[in-house]
Amino acid sequence: MNKHLKKVDWSIVRYANCWEDAEVLLEGLAPKKDAKILSIASGGDNSFALLTQEPSLLVATDVSFAQLHLTELKRAAILLLDWDEFLAFLGFRFSRKRYPVYLKLRPVLSGEAKEFWDARRKELEKGVIHMGKLERYFSVFAKVLIPLMHRNRTANALMKERTEEEQKRFYLNRWCNDRWNALFRFFFSEKIMGKYGRDPQFLEQAEGSPVSRLLPRVHACLSGAAVSGNQMVRYILKGNFGQLLPFYAKPGNFEHIKSNIHRMELFQGTPEQAGEVYGSFNAANLSNIFEYMPTKDFKETAIKIGELIQEGGKCMYWNLFASRRMSEELDTGFRYMMDLSTRLSKADKGFMYDKLIVDRK
Repeated sequence: MNKHLKKVDWSIVRYANCWEDAEVLLEGLAPKKDAKILSIASGGDNSFALLTQEPSLLVATDVSFAQLHLTELKRAAILLLDWDEFLAFLGFRFSRKRYPVYLKLRPVLSGEAKEFWDARRKELEKGVIHMGKLERYFSVFAKVLIPLMHRNRTANALMKERTEEEQKRFYLNRWCNDRWNALFRFFFSEKIMGKYGRDPQFLEQAEGSPVSRLLPRVHACLSGAAVSGNQMVRYILKGNFGQLLPFYAKPGNFEHIKSNIHRMELFQGTPEQAGEVYGSFNAANLSNIFEYMPTKDFKETAIKIGELIQEGGKCMYWNLFASRRMSEELDTGFRYMMDLSTRLSKADKGFMYDKLIVDRK
């Protein structure tokens, strides 16, 4: 494990959902059938989404055992539950019967995962998609700060379907007031975000203040017509996804993933360590892992990942507060797919990210 990760507490779930857009991920990587895929587990969602591409093997890897236990529980839910039960158990729909459903899933979990979830009955009963540190942070924003900024009628109207011009006018005239800007700057400041949303160690490599980088992206997203279908915005503003389900939880995708769930394996460790066990890969979803690395560690990791990816293979990853690109390192063997990366960045529902990058070997 890199030095920058050693101070982090890995016993908690930080991300109960994936906050990168699965649809642009699938388009960017576009792996061929029977490919070997490496994917950062995080909340599990985007690793499940990649199973719709018919891989021969998908290895979901993470240094956090808590994130892997969450992914393992979601995998068990996909395997054993029907779609309605799955939505209710995870927390997309109302339910008072989540713990009995967990007992149904428990026999297929590993010993470590059983121990982890047996000690978290309260989180299971509330729905595990709401248990992450980041999701709890967003919940405070939705339940406490939004009512201080806007009346309920205005808050409900933000994501109404409109033309581009209508949405821009609504945002500028009714939403983007002084109170919104002031409270947003406070809540997403480095101090508050580092303590309650992300770990301070995850912000050490940030270039500039997080809020100064986030606010223009939020303005652009909320003033655009596409916001009406953005499930990430819905969750942040309301504390739930409503009818805007993530890719892996949509009914047709859920059934497709269920049919391929046996192709997923879980691995605790870094991508490089996964490569030592599973060999090379045709594609890799690297989430935003480089965000946390000092430049020296990033360069060393990029070179090692370059050795893992087969010729013609692709990696995709996101920049949030720090600029990182493997194709800038001459020894990695990667070429930056600029046109594709730029187009997908514009379509990305993950509005908080600066850019996404697709590199090809």
